Amino acid sequence: MGVEKPFAGRARVSLEYLDRVERMGTPGFNRKEVNEQRGSLGLSYSPSRRMALSVVVPWVDKQVTTTSLAEESTQAVGDINLTAKLFLQPDTPLPKHLYGVTLGVTLPTAPEKKDASGQLLDIDAQPGAGATIAQAGAWYSHFQFPYLFYISGVANLPSEGDQGFHPGDSFLTTLQVQYSFNYQWAVQANLDTRWSERDTYDGERDANSGGFLAFIAPGMVFKPVEDLLLTVSTQIPVIDDLHGEHEEGQTVRLGVIYDW
Repeated sequence: MGVEKPFAGRARVSLEYLDRVERMGTPGFNRKEVNEQRGSLGLSYSPSRRMALSVVVPWVDKQVTTTSLAEESTQAVGDINLTAKLFLQPDTPLPKHLYGVTLGVTLPTAPEKKDASGQLLDIDAQPGAGATIAQAGAWYSHFQFPYLFYISGVANLPSEGDQGFHPGDSFLTTLQVQYSFNYQWAVQANLDTRWSERDTYDGERDANSGGFLAFIAPGMVFKPVEDLLLTVSTQIPVIDDLHGEHEEGQTVRLGVIYDW
């Protein structure tokens, strides 16, 4: 459930809530803690069995706290993501194996926010980085009730953003196994990984950025009525090889998906 097969004219709307925390810098010196809550509206449409086009519009709520207990916060629309998912498997009526590629771009649509004195907020408190991010990847899924297997890899290549900030290139992978108890309830287990280069500020590499991180992500899917899905999952870091003084905590996701 949640990774259904495409057909021409299929449409989907989704809402997702995300809560995460990230810490960078040396405690007692230049430590920063970023608490982020994000609500995302997603719209998807399949003009054919071979393609699904989607747009995701996030609303970002961030709070950044420093060692001196100074705080910066912002609430605004974040950077919009556009994605095309292409299906390349043979065109058979009931395929068990689906695979293809994804192409996308994240646009720098978030506004640069300022404090009450007119000064720009720290880049970590901004709702977006001001960078255009090109994305390309490949994916594969296999359906054999009650099991679903899914694997994907996506490369992100950002341009330079605001305030001289240039996010590092990154590569993300997902391996998912889903088991359905029936046509209403399913459980999921993901292994998600992220490798990224160090970020740079005005050409200088940030020592507390980049590296490798792996999460396990258990979750559950519930279908109360036809075409409506409710999802809940959490990402728990299990391998942390991030550079410098940098750590990420547990992430919680809640979602609602409706197809027609």
